[in-house]
Amino acid sequence: MYFVKNIYIGGGTPTAIPTNELERILQSLTFGEIKEFTVEAGRPDTITREKLDLLKKYNVTRISVNPQSFNDEVLKNIGRAHSANETIEAYKLAREYDFDINMDLIAGLPGEIIKSFKNSIDKVIDLNPENVTVHTLALKRASEFAIENHNIFKQSKTEKMLDYAKKELSKYGYKPYYMYRQKNQVENLENIGYFRDNKICRFNVESMEETASIIACGANAISKRFFALENRIEREANVKDIPQYITRIEEMISRKKELFEVK
Repeated sequence: MYFVKNIYIGGGTPTAIPTNELERILQSLTFGEIKEFTVEAGRPDTITREKLDLLKKYNVTRISVNPQSFNDEVLKNIGRAHSANETIEAYKLAREYDFDINMDLIAGLPGEIIKSFKNSIDKVIDLNPENVTVHTLALKRASEFAIENHNIFKQSKTEKMLDYAKKELSKYGYKPYYMYRQKNQVENLENIGYFRDNKICRFNVESMEETASIIACGANAISKRFFALENRIEREANVKDIPQYITRIEEMISRKKELFEVK
């Protein structure tokens, strides 16, 4: 018998879809008592009272409000549809509920200088979310931006940005609790998650340590089963192409049942 401990809806921004469609997803996730239920609200321009009421209705415990940067020029450079002030207003609205909140910042964004990144860290500390994740910019080598800025990996001052983040967040009671790297990150640096007041993200910890089984749904999602007694993991990946995923959904379900031996 399996027990669902944590639910995590995201990457991407689930709150970007219409409220009624988001509710259809949430309605299907009724597993009794859940220790942690995270929904990435991500983009501030998708956070409305209607969406927050819906998340509360379905017992979501943790959300994200992700500024990426508090520099409006940088946000424009990366195609974000919100301003720094809109992030603050979205955060204040979310604070009216009792969600644990994570905020993401990205060090090394195009146009970001050390001074403006420091300002972003200071703004996040002032807002005082339970979790802060400081990412390092990662680029696909074939992307247009990477081709036009091929020296960015050598010339970046991103390490100083991360050092400032660590120093200031630690000063205000935040502690690092998980770290991971991605391909093609600036200066081969890392992404670090910070927490305060024992408010860790359980899902992140168990994912990094690979100590729990995960049933993953959606195109390109990878399920994994952890065999504790044998200390091994088996994985099953869904197809990446969305139209293919839709037409082959029964196959995806069947493969998951086989992985988890559901009769």
